[in-house]
Amino acid sequence: MREWNPVEQRFVLAHEDWLNFARNRSARLLYWRADEDDRQMVELYLQVRGEGSCTLIPLSHPFRSANEWLAEATRELIAYYQARQEGARQQGIVADWQPPHNQYDGVVGFFSVARSLMQHHPDIFPGLVFVIQPSHFFAPQQFVDALAQLLSHPFLTSPEGARIRFIVPESAVTPALDKLLHRFPALTQTINGRYQMRRVPGEVVANAGDRGPSGEFRRLYVQLGDTLRNNDMARMAQLRQQMLDITTEQGWPDQAAVVCLTAGVARLKSGQIPQAQAEYRQALQYARQAQEVKNPAGGKLIVNALFGEASVLLKNNELFKAAACYQVAAEQAQQDQDGILAVEGWRMRAWCLDKVGQLDAALDSAMSGLDAGLLIEPEMRAHSGLMLLMQWLPERLGVFSTRRKSLHQKLAQLFGEEWQQHVGRRMERADREV
Repeated sequence: MREWNPVEQRFVLAHEDWLNFARNRSARLLYWRADEDDRQMVELYLQVRGEGSCTLIPLSHPFRSANEWLAEATRELIAYYQARQEGARQQGIVADWQPPHNQYDGVVGFFSVARSLMQHHPDIFPGLVFVIQPSHFFAPQQFVDALAQLLSHPFLTSPEGARIRFIVPESAVTPALDKLLHRFPALTQTINGRYQMRRVPGEVVANAGDRGPSGEFRRLYVQLGDTLRNNDMARMAQLRQQMLDITTEQGWPDQAAVVCLTAGVARLKSGQIPQAQAEYRQALQYARQAQEVKNPAGGKLIVNALFGEASVLLKNNELFKAAACYQVAAEQAQQDQDGILAVEGWRMRAWCLDKVGQLDAALDSAMSGLDAGLLIEPEMRAHSGLMLLMQWLPERLGVFSTRRKSLHQKLAQLFGEEWQQHVGRRMERADREV
């Protein structure tokens, strides 16, 4: 029998935590807590479990109000099913469920759709587990109220309702749920996941037993990560130099760039602004060397180095220079067909130029960001920086701007003729505020 690697060992621990919740017959909502490092394992576990099961359904719509979020949760459930219908048919599965013509909003509407789906496909959906992870929280207290509405509805304590569970993974932005947990002690369960993910890199390297320059570099990199967590700049500088000596001797400009990028983050975090800028500039030099020798990571390393220097310039309030960095980064990302980074580069350039009163240039940059969004996979566009652009653009354009027609054309290209369903509400809200 083979030994489990360090990640698999932690996966088993996460699975045991899940089983603990699954065996709790009264609990309907799991608040899965973990520190910043261990949240990686919670996320990985839910991702893997979601890929291997059709009963784990993510709810990621931004939270603004209870009524809107519950309506969007219902739509996300329906969309989840519809996105898998064709694949199911190809496997010979009859996927003919139609959502009920809902006469109800809010909690009643959500549960009526969930109940209908389970009744129509009892073999495929014996139960439903909703992973509640809104991408943004605009009204934290109302989020707690929305969960309370779900837990207090009588359906949830019925035999059919017992087949529905909710998971709220803790994140840096998750509102405190203490009041909810105290109000519904029997219907909620808290798990404090402790998976020691910080130790994984060191354990992986130790288990690998690699020797030579490659193994030594990996061991040093793990130690470098520990110094960053401890904010030990003196030790960081020693490890940085040791690693750069190896990369120089072995001819690894891409790895040298990674070392300098990591050091730049550490310097910036500790307030060593000039030193951070120097690290990012050296990272850029190494990244360009990597690109010259056709290293496939060269372009992305260039973009990250430019983003790093731009963050330093923002700290120094040098917005024109930061805008220039973001432009070069965006152009490089587009050359590499990386829509995510290209959109972010153009978006941040627009933000910088707007701050210094260059509105026309800022709008040009934002429009370039929309063009770059075409490089992003269609299903990912609604979850990318394009949404932040769409929040920013209408506020700057104004209702009667001559750029509106061009904006609508670009949105149709990005989201299809039904683009208003994706971003229309954001624009309407911005229009009312102008």
